[in-house]
Amino acid sequence: MSEKEIGWHHCGKCGEVYFAAERGALCTACGRTPIPLKKKITVHAVEGNSQTVRKEFSPNLAIGPIATPKLVRIESHQDSSTAIDVKQRERTDRVRKKNYTLAKFIAGWCLLLCIAATAIYIKNSKEAARINPVTKPEENASSSQQSIDIDIMNRSEAEIYKTAAEFFQVTAPEMRAAYCLKRPRLVQTMNLDGAKAMIFNPEVIPALMQRNVIHPAGIACVETVWQDARGRQVELVFREQDQQWLVDWESYAKSSEKPWIIFQSENDEAEATFRLLMRERSVSRDAGDASISLIFYEPGFFHGADLGAATPEILVDRRSRTGKLLVAALAARMNEEPVYGSMYPSSDPPNTARVHVKIRRSIVNGEKIFTITKLIACHWMGIDDIGIELTDGQ
Repeated sequence: MSEKEIGWHHCGKCGEVYFAAERGALCTACGRTPIPLKKKITVHAVEGNSQTVRKEFSPNLAIGPIATPKLVRIESHQDSSTAIDVKQRERTDRVRKKNYTLAKFIAGWCLLLCIAATAIYIKNSKEAARINPVTKPEENASSSQQSIDIDIMNRSEAEIYKTAAEFFQVTAPEMRAAYCLKRPRLVQTMNLDGAKAMIFNPEVIPALMQRNVIHPAGIACVETVWQDARGRQVELVFREQDQQWLVDWESYAKSSEKPWIIFQSENDEAEATFRLLMRERSVSRDAGDASISLIFYEPGFFHGADLGAATPEILVDRRSRTGKLLVAALAARMNEEPVYGSMYPSSDPPNTARVHVKIRRSIVNGEKIFTITKLIACHWMGIDDIGIELTDGQ
């Protein structure tokens, strides 16, 4: 082993690294020859590390003092960690103090907002209670009825349009009867009103201008107003019958047994029914008088038309049932409380009321006397309901 030199050697058998101060020194661990030259490595001690790191090995290292690695005292590490922990705790305490301050500010602000909101709510509640009185059962019933009426209008709308379109396209009474409510002697009534059927004959379907739901005798009816291209308006009342919404012909034509002018001009005794507008002849008369003086007018065919021919003065006993009903009908119009809540009377001439009456023409000493023998209804519809109920005090 002459090629060997003094220095560090690596044993190829046991892997031990040892220092040889003489040439050809054997492994101090196993007593064998050192590692061949090509496998010799160098070991360096890395400064600043407490353990030796094997980076590179060399079989022949120069002899010299072994550098002592610098060690870090454990106490120093502990002191550094302790200092860091103390600083971190101090920062955490400061953050917590800041967080507590912010939380207190937010809590105080929320408390103020709650107090302000409560004060505003109490104030508004008192004002609402003062402005809006407690809802009465009648108001709840009215609201419920309004909801029912809206549902009726929505449900009937398509059928009403269909019926009206077909009704206006025909003129013959027997053809129009198919679109009208079935009543006794309907065709006979329509034949008597034949001339009226020709008054309104629009070339195109009129426009629907107004709708209103009424409940005569508990039966739902829909009032409508239609306007043609010339601006003329007519009234049509619809009611459901046989799963169809059909026209009330009497209301549309203002049916009477004959025109008033013809009835008034005849010279014999007779009796007939008429749909007329009624007005008190002298409102200045004492209400305590035994009779009320009335004048009746033949209505125009169109909605909102002027008054037609007038009857002579007709006296009616106030104390009779007929007299009380006629007075009540005038009072309802005066107080803007129309029969059934109808929208039609608002377009009639002032101080008038719609009535369906039976009038008798008598000849007394060669003079014609007209008297009301029966009040059939306080409206013009073809239904068997008078429209006004007398109270005990009337």
